[in-house]
Amino acid sequence: MLRKSAKYYFVFVLVAFAIFKSAHLSLPYFWDEAWSYFPAISRMVENGPGLLPGTLSLDEGKGHPLFFFFLASSWMSVFPGSLIFARLLPLFISLGLLFYAWHFARKTGGVAAGNLTITLLAFQSLFLAQATFLLPEMLLAFLLLVSFDMYLSKKYALYAVAASLMILTKETSLVFALFFLLWHLLSNLDRKREKTIYAADLVLLSVPLVIYGIWLILHYTKFGTFFYSEHVGHIQFEKYFIVLKLKTALSMVFIEYGRWAVSLALMIALFYLAVSGKKIENLRILTMIAIMSALFMAFSSLNFYTQRYMLGTMTMFIIAAGIAVSQIKTGSRITHIVAAGLLSAIPLYCSLTLKKNADSDLGFVEVIELHRGMVDFCEKNGWQNEPVSSSFNMAFNLRDTRLGYLSGEGFTQIQDRKELEKARIFITESTAVESAETMDLVKQLFPVKKEFRNKHAFGEIWYKP
Repeated sequence: MLRKSAKYYFVFVLVAFAIFKSAHLSLPYFWDEAWSYFPAISRMVENGPGLLPGTLSLDEGKGHPLFFFFLASSWMSVFPGSLIFARLLPLFISLGLLFYAWHFARKTGGVAAGNLTITLLAFQSLFLAQATFLLPEMLLAFLLLVSFDMYLSKKYALYAVAASLMILTKETSLVFALFFLLWHLLSNLDRKREKTIYAADLVLLSVPLVIYGIWLILHYTKFGTFFYSEHVGHIQFEKYFIVLKLKTALSMVFIEYGRWAVSLALMIALFYLAVSGKKIENLRILTMIAIMSALFMAFSSLNFYTQRYMLGTMTMFIIAAGIAVSQIKTGSRITHIVAAGLLSAIPLYCSLTLKKNADSDLGFVEVIELHRGMVDFCEKNGWQNEPVSSSFNMAFNLRDTRLGYLSGEGFTQIQDRKELEKARIFITESTAVESAETMDLVKQLFPVKKEFRNKHAFGEIWYKP
């Protein structure tokens, strides 16, 4: 009975995950998806989906390849304006990634590896948060895993397709495509295979790089630049920032939200297998995951960094842990189930209890609900045409009726922070905490304060009656 249940355990996880995340489908757009991705995708819905540079303006596309925008706009064109339908797309991609992670780990390390992997991945805070966001990182993680699987299966033509779509989803995945090509080149230097066949493999493995090169040329032809200048400006070579971002990335993937327990289990498993003289199965796969993760983190320490960029690397880490930890055999199936349950309980508990005011964990739910209450308060006071000095995220929530916060017309006079004296209303909240100097000035200019709090999320509206 246990054996049969284990075989179809993944179905239970997928259904439970879908039910849990269904409560988030109707939540308004938040942060980067609200001010950047949703407006750009909406523009593509209006003008028609496209993959070539120029389908979106430079400021709308921000130099990114357009596959995610193309996919999302094609999907949203079916029911334009439906927030729930729009969020179903990332949910389906997330379920696809969960299933593929289970499939890959099961194929590689057996049913136990697959079941442990899908459980651990479903319980990770970053994965739980991003599963319904209209952002490209979940699609990138999915295509990374498919590319990895196709490479290992020596299906290089399918790899070329998957990896090309991966790069056209987010240009940072160029790191992974370069890794696969170099790994293949270096690991086959002494190969006695026919040179023509080996050359054909290298050509297919190079296709994603060629595709992105062509896209860059087209982008330069259209806009006169290869990259978005604002993004390039975020690249920092100072040692302090490099070390800081590297520490943040390492902590996010291996330590925070209970992932320290997964890291510890992985290290114990590898140590146990090594000292017991047992062969570490799938060592090549584990090594490849370790190297590609290290390369991407090194790249991320130079590039502009935000926590959700680690989703693909975190997914690969969880898969590696599932494959390695499942190799410890005690001879008791019940013992394995209890151990896996305890290991999974730690990140699940942390995901449900440790919450911040961002889109990298489930704390975004409380923040969005608080923003809704603040917008509702402003609407009920009839401030739609009053000068408002607002925090960054609340400014978009008050302006754009499509984001899901407003019940009526958008606010027309959202002002810059530097123009406090001209405003009648000042809004601050937990995604953009103001300096003490600014708040001292606010207290002088605005005599009345309304406070808002929803667990860890907080906000204040100061105004002149």
